[in-house]
Amino acid sequence: MKPPSDYDQRAATLEPFVIAAKSPGLSSACELLLVHGDDLAWGAREFGLFVVDADVEDMDDTIEVDRARGELGFIELLRRALPFLRSAIADVAKRAGSAATEAERQAAIGAFAAQQISSKKSSEFDRLIPDLMRLLPSLSGWLASASASAALDLRNRQLEASGLDEEDYGEMVAALERLSGAALPIYRVSVPAAGGSAELSIAGATGFGATMLADDSEYVEVLRLAPWLAVLKSGEEVALPLFLAHYINSHYPGAAAAFPGARWGGKSGPEIDVAIPHLAVGLEVKLLHAPASIGQQQIDAQVPALVRQLKQYRDLGCVRAFVITNLPEAPARYLASRLPSEGDLTGLSTTVISERLDGVLPLLDALVAELQPKLDEELGLPKEPPQPVG
Repeated sequence: MKPPSDYDQRAATLEPFVIAAKSPGLSSACELLLVHGDDLAWGAREFGLFVVDADVEDMDDTIEVDRARGELGFIELLRRALPFLRSAIADVAKRAGSAATEAERQAAIGAFAAQQISSKKSSEFDRLIPDLMRLLPSLSGWLASASASAALDLRNRQLEASGLDEEDYGEMVAALERLSGAALPIYRVSVPAAGGSAELSIAGATGFGATMLADDSEYVEVLRLAPWLAVLKSGEEVALPLFLAHYINSHYPGAAAAFPGARWGGKSGPEIDVAIPHLAVGLEVKLLHAPASIGQQQIDAQVPALVRQLKQYRDLGCVRAFVITNLPEAPARYLASRLPSEGDLTGLSTTVISERLDGVLPLLDALVAELQPKLDEELGLPKEPPQPVG
């Protein structure tokens, strides 16, 4: 199998995860690479990708009380502001009603509302300040409770979609927090151990440097993936192939042996997610959105495209292919059983790897060991027959 003519040069950006993979306290961070980017989004992907750290037991009662108190506070503030708003709203509505087009109507509303507000004397606004200050604790409690509820909803959705249990998910997020530059805190909502209202803390550009979390407090904290990582987890999902290749190359002391995004024949040529030409091995990454809820029918729909891809691997010289997927073990076995019946893969040994990180790392270590004869050849040492995996 010939080396590729072109490949993705960004594998070194996954260095923090390659280091983490061999560190017992940080290896759980690598589980993120097996979570589909859509399962990390909070709304549109353009807003970023997020994970949620949480230590909550009895927080729900506090959130509900703060939300109710805040809603009453908003009603009270609106009641105090009505005299000020009533005349302005009436004038704005009259001005907008004479507009000929929708664009003119919106422009008239904006311009006239700004003029009405700017024409008010500061004393008219000052009359609202005492009420605002009195209601501020309940309003801030409402904001904190709403922020906590939204974060917990996101966390529950990620748990359900990814198939990770609460312990594994929590370990993944905790490891990401310790992995330098991988995830940055956005905000935290906490409730003191002694009870009281929820408190909202907004992180600075470098995180929570001065705003500390009191001992035994319950909390929920939202973290955004660093931009460099979010880019690799979006679109074509290249983070995992880059990691696989960099892991192999980092643990193999010879010349680069694994090539992510390998192509033959230029940018428009056929591609292998990770090619190991010396072993005639191709690694195909198959990350699926919400894998925990995928059934046989959805898997059947994926099989034809996967078989076409594997035939392409064979045509490029692969004699072994490993399909690395985030499917749970049972659906992964079903996928493996469907591949031979969908098309002729004669000449290509195919293995489906699941069990997340516990399945991926042993495979990579075995491939590194299998490359040892290549290093011996480079050093001019006697050859020993390799023991292939798969």
